[in-house]
Amino acid sequence: QGGATATPTATATSNGKRMMGSGLFTSCCGESPPSDLESYDAVVSWLVFLHVTDKDLLFANCAKILNGGGYVYAEDFYLRDGRTFTAEEERMLKDDVYCEKLPTREEYIASLERAGFSNVEFVDVTETFTAIVIDRLEAFQTDKERFVDTHSLETYERLLHFYTSMSTLFNGGNLGGVRCHARIMESSGL
Repeated sequence: QGGATATPTATATSNGKRMMGSGLFTSCCGESPPSDLESYDAVVSWLVFLHVTDKDLLFANCAKILNGGGYVYAEDFYLRDGRTFTAEEERMLKDDVYCEKLPTREEYIASLERAGFSNVEFVDVTETFTAIVIDRLEAFQTDKERFVDTHSLETYERLLHFYTSMSTLFNGGNLGGVRCHARIMESSGL
């Protein structure tokens, strides 16, 4: 049990877990974690949960592996309140970002609460995410020659397509960015 430190190196152990700094962590698929997982103090996701369409199942599985009082922390995407995605935005989300059926703020919080989480903090970071994707696209375009020399034109064009899609999606005003954390109050009974 324990958290991971910010050191950038990880070492695999013989049981499939990984050591990072002084902490032990395990990576798994959110929709079907292995049944032999131990319990942990935290589940952390940086732009990964958005790829899991069944948020109820995802958060229920997170709750199962958390110690009582454990936390889930996610930086994620959501459908902004009172908005709907255009057909083109839905296509980009599905084909370019590999995420579908993004929840609204209310749906996201309700999924966490149904899984037994409380003290949910849902902080909209759409402006921050929008600035990041715009800056990333501009920097990437500026650095085209060096990137192509190092990698390939084909790789550059694929990343350019993705970065353009992300910029378009956030500039469209319907896609939101969230920084969310919540606490599980009772032991899940693993």
